[in-house]
Amino acid sequence: MSALLVCAAAVSPLGRGDAAASVGPPGQRPVTCVRFDSVLAAADVRIPYVARADLPADPADRAEALLALCCDDLNGQLRERAITLQPSRTRVFLGTSSGGFDSLMRACSWLERGQSLERELAERVPYFGPLRALGGLGFDADATVQVMAACASSTFALGLGLRAIELGEADWVIAGGYDAVTPLVAAGFCALGATSQVPRPFRRDRAGLALGEAAVLMLLARDGLAESARARLAAFAASTDAHHATAPDPSGRWLRGAAGRALELAHCGHVELLSAHGTATSFNDRAEASALSELSGVDEHTTLHAFKGVVGHTLGAAGALESLAAVDAMERGILPASAGEGPLLEGLVPRVLNENEAGSAANCLKLAAAFGGANAALVWQQRSAASVERERTAAAVYLRAVGPQVKSAVLASDPRLVIEKTKLDRFDELSRLVLRAVLEALPPGLVLPPERTAVVVGTATATLEIDLDFERRRRKRGAEPRRFPATSPNLAPGNVCQALGWHGPSLAVGASGAAALEALWVGSLLVAGGDADAVVVVACEHVGELCAAVWSAAGWPLPEAGAAACVLTREPVGSSLPPDRARRAWTAACAEQGRVAGAAPGPAALLAALAGIDAR
Repeated sequence: MSALLVCAAAVSPLGRGDAAASVGPPGQRPVTCVRFDSVLAAADVRIPYVARADLPADPADRAEALLALCCDDLNGQLRERAITLQPSRTRVFLGTSSGGFDSLMRACSWLERGQSLERELAERVPYFGPLRALGGLGFDADATVQVMAACASSTFALGLGLRAIELGEADWVIAGGYDAVTPLVAAGFCALGATSQVPRPFRRDRAGLALGEAAVLMLLARDGLAESARARLAAFAASTDAHHATAPDPSGRWLRGAAGRALELAHCGHVELLSAHGTATSFNDRAEASALSELSGVDEHTTLHAFKGVVGHTLGAAGALESLAAVDAMERGILPASAGEGPLLEGLVPRVLNENEAGSAANCLKLAAAFGGANAALVWQQRSAASVERERTAAAVYLRAVGPQVKSAVLASDPRLVIEKTKLDRFDELSRLVLRAVLEALPPGLVLPPERTAVVVGTATATLEIDLDFERRRRKRGAEPRRFPATSPNLAPGNVCQALGWHGPSLAVGASGAAALEALWVGSLLVAGGDADAVVVVACEHVGELCAAVWSAAGWPLPEAGAAACVLTREPVGSSLPPDRARRAWTAACAEQGRVAGAAPGPAALLAALAGIDAR
């Protein structure tokens, strides 16, 4: 089964609506939207260049404003098409890298001045803060999953939306992503030596990425529900490098594995259009080229499209925006060119065009990679393509083990750890806490398949305390490269995979205080959908000064700090936990909160729900 792309709303540096993801007409050479930015320059960002989206002057939060524009546009399209979405059969999957960082920076300034936060500002600070904009679509926390998988976030969001449709968990899915560029994020990437003024993906003289900002919402539907569609989302697959916090596995092995699996699920023998991750950084482009060099179905006739050269790296929105650009190309019969000049990277197999050509591509492979080693791949097809039946029926899901709640991040030596001690010692506190909970949950003697074990972390507080510390240090002495990766909520699940040698999908989620049970549902989707044979689900809340100030000002009960984990497997041992059962536990927790807010008691909510499931 596949999902139909019915319509989409987007805002990017190229514009709003269809213009946001347009690849241009045949014969056109792409031109970058990256420009000098006075806001970044004023914040002492060393390379102050960015591709900005056009927004109303001085919005309360740029990310929320981007998302609100998309919600308005999508509502308009739903009215035009006379589509009424049933809340009980509609799910929302959104990806973000930095959530409400714009508001977080403002909160940091308030705290530095010794001021108490106003409620309106406090509600915007968490990673789920910008989701307030979804009220315009009529959806709350019990319908929304927010994926925090860094640069692969919206690619994962689309893939999970496909799984929800395939498994009968939804008839309609709104999927996409959003991110705005703040000095915090720009300074962090700059400190890593990853940025440049002119991004040149896959060129020999590439010098780094330039950030961009965007928001995308796509409406996906089960076959037979929509009278017309723009394209078909045929397949999704994901993996984890388990190699390094920020650098990809140079061989590209695990990215290639995810891509190959997606092509296999879509029964796609030859890739005609390849939407690359294409960051224009030295290590990422080289690793991606290595992955493509041995990927069956990619050859010199495949056209590679690196859209980040035009719109910048839009982080959590990148996978969705670049997918939409590929759909635009397929719809209009264009083989799109990539921005940048100069000789191409040696060994790159697919062709890269300098100007658009007329030509029809029947399919597109979309690739994404991220901090923590996360990889994701999608296969898009022209709308006329026949629906692809899945290779297997939905797998059964079982609750295999449940660990205790832990509050200490102290790690003892453990024979199950495959990571060097020097690397383990460099883990941030949140990663150590999550890893401790995982180790406590694994029963003695239980060996999970390394290539097929996934990690999903559910968290409402995410990395807010780490973000605050990074921002304070940045303002005093500049951005510190070793501290920036830990500002990504996806680093903790990626570090767990690195510590234990696991290569299944890894991601963090958190759309509300019920993030623990949100993660449980996502984990059950991954097992039932065949993406993993085992998933370790972790509920974790890292609470300190910022969370205490935010939750207090917002009027939310403060989550209890700590972590707890459980193990879901396909092996019929333990209690049955199909996705619909996990979803009911999640939606019940959201109903108790009554709002998109941080109100559930963190890890304790997961343990209480699992105790109820295990007792039935």
